Amino acid sequence: MAWQKQHQETVDLRTKMHVMTLHEPETGAVHKLQIMIGHDSCPHCGHITLKDEVGDTDVAQHVANELESLTQSHAAMMALAKRRKALIRKASK
Repeated sequence: MAWQKQHQETVDLRTKMHVMTLHEPETGAVHKLQIMIGHDSCPHCGHITLKDEVGDTDVAQHVANELESLTQSHAAMMALAKRRKALIRKASK
């Protein structure tokens, strides 16, 4: 069980997000990681506040943290399935 980052990533200027898809090939599980990189805005009047640290965002660290969390989550679910003697649905090949 090895989560991986798919090659395609985008910076979506409409939603102000850096978007990438993480997947686990064995089970076919998919997780979309969306990192907010754009400006903040007031929900009442719409006035924007620029973010100074956008260029300093460590995307690789975000991905590494997410992959680790996904790995732990899947391990816990697999352990539960094993304890309950439940079948595990995997991606069709």
